[in-house]
Amino acid sequence: MFTRVRWNADTDLSALSKQAAEVLADEGLVCLPCGGTYRIIADLNSSLAVSKLFQSKRRRANTPTLVFVSSVEMLASMTPSLEPVTRTLIESFWPSNLTVLVDPDLNLRHKLVKQMCQANGRVGVRIPVGDVAFSVAKQFNGPLLVSSANIQKKSGAYSAAQVQKNFFNVVDLFIDAGDLTDEVHST
Repeated sequence: MFTRVRWNADTDLSALSKQAAEVLADEGLVCLPCGGTYRIIADLNSSLAVSKLFQSKRRRANTPTLVFVSSVEMLASMTPSLEPVTRTLIESFWPSNLTVLVDPDLNLRHKLVKQMCQANGRVGVRIPVGDVAFSVAKQFNGPLLVSSANIQKKSGAYSAAQVQKNFFNVVDLFIDAGDLTDEVHST
């Protein structure tokens, strides 16, 4: 069921984050503003949610994957080892648009690892920037698979109307902040 919640400075961020975390825990998809674009997020540990996200995007298997975490400790639980230079970078710059590439821990479901890592064998991870995205990631307290809210190779991740048109039948919760302006992209 599609629910749209308008986001502005007067919105209760705590209640909104709790609502989004509940949708994610129920294997639903959430669309939210993050870094100047809309992003669709899913519980990384839910095969159903991950499949829904990949199918909704009509995503090719060789497309790189991004995961949001809410802490360095959560990242450490997803990878067999963090190289010292990676740890230094994330401790210096996170939360930010800095994405680090890590080898996924094989304790993640094998099918998910295979699906996520076909592009280069690694997963891009970061702590999200922005009040809404960070608050939802922290409230959910689990790794989140992330994708831009547009159909593969199409524009539309900045427009609330385009996001709603493209993902009305897929996204369970749309946190609508209106049309967004492009900000600095990840590195």
